[in-house]
Amino acid sequence: MTTAGSVITHAKSGKTLRYGELAEAAAGRSLSSNPALKARKDYNFIGKDVARLDIPAKVDGSAVYGIDMTLPDMRVATIMMAPVRGGALTSVDPAPALAVAGVEKVIKLDNAVVVIAKGYWQASKGLKALAPQFSDGGHGALSTQSIYDAQAKLNAGGEALAAPSGGKLLTAEYKAPFLHQAMMEPFALVAHAKDGRLDVWGGLQDPLGTRTILAKASGIDREKVMFHPMIMGGGFGRRFPPYSQIVDQIAKIAVQVPYPVKLIWSREQDVIHGAYRPQVSARLQAGLDKDGKIAALALKPTSSTPLPKLMRGTTNTSRTRSMPTGGRSTRASTAFLTRASSMSSRTPQVRIRTSSAAHNCPPDRANLRCSKPSPNAPDGGHRFLLAQDAGLRLSKVSAPLSHRSSKRRWAKTHGRKSVKSGRSSIAAPQ
Repeated sequence: MTTAGSVITHAKSGKTLRYGELAEAAAGRSLSSNPALKARKDYNFIGKDVARLDIPAKVDGSAVYGIDMTLPDMRVATIMMAPVRGGALTSVDPAPALAVAGVEKVIKLDNAVVVIAKGYWQASKGLKALAPQFSDGGHGALSTQSIYDAQAKLNAGGEALAAPSGGKLLTAEYKAPFLHQAMMEPFALVAHAKDGRLDVWGGLQDPLGTRTILAKASGIDREKVMFHPMIMGGGFGRRFPPYSQIVDQIAKIAVQVPYPVKLIWSREQDVIHGAYRPQVSARLQAGLDKDGKIAALALKPTSSTPLPKLMRGTTNTSRTRSMPTGGRSTRASTAFLTRASSMSSRTPQVRIRTSSAAHNCPPDRANLRCSKPSPNAPDGGHRFLLAQDAGLRLSKVSAPLSHRSSKRRWAKTHGRKSVKSGRSSIAAPQ
């Protein structure tokens, strides 16, 4: 027998089997503890330039993205959601939309109104004819400035870091605004509910998680739900199902109509309802001794979303963690700062004071990333400043954020009880 191109061929009979057809039987075999490795001269892909299969179609325009998907007898829908996060649809008269040629149906969701028509233009025109009324969910007065003001009050509290004897104190304030992912392709999903089954097509970043959410939203058994992943016109994390409100919406729409339907978000709705990266303010201080070395370091970050559990405070309180010289690294001191083992000999005290302006995080978690720290975390520039002033390498004053909360979310989305992380097992939230 010979193998080539993912096919096993029996030379004498000419019969062939693909690897996938033998996978189940192969899984039951015991592997050799000393397998013969393929010679480098026989490599097919390693060390060679391999052309990407998707590039030609993307260049010549023949690639089919989620927004391009069509099915026979398909209708097109578009949506208007409550403009303020946490708001709800309180009333809408569907008559003006139904009077537009081509419009066939108006559907009310908890926080949105949907217009279905023969095409996108008719659906959009029908939606603009409506005058839906929404509640503000208690967040009508919230603004960028009000969030910064609340964060400034939290950062100003607590014990101030004193300059070391004969040394100096460096202080810096940092701000990072809400940031929109701005996908090139707005959200668009096609769905067809028929004979107790639900099929959905589109570009999302987690097909299995999407399937779970579709099943829950539609009320259809997960085994009868199929998600067909397609090429994405940009994702940047925005297309993960927990942050993709359209997944829940298309499922609820599809079960109310007898035909396939494509739901398209307008660019305006996409921008208004983005799963923004959190707005963060931080005050960072470093006390340098007379030799210019770091003697004390204080961090006061305040986020518009809850900070990771291991460094989280509450709305009106904060926590301070001190680490004496020679101390071992604690879980709290790894967030934003440094491993004590590499810095303890230079830094007598590291203080972390964290706050989370919880009232700034709307209750609708699907509409906002309420647990993922911003990649624009405001420690970066200050770490560079400290490293440069103290003559340290940047790696000596940096450490990754914890991903425990992300793993918990993944476990819950995929129906797992826990996710193993190194030597520990992280349980999914109940």
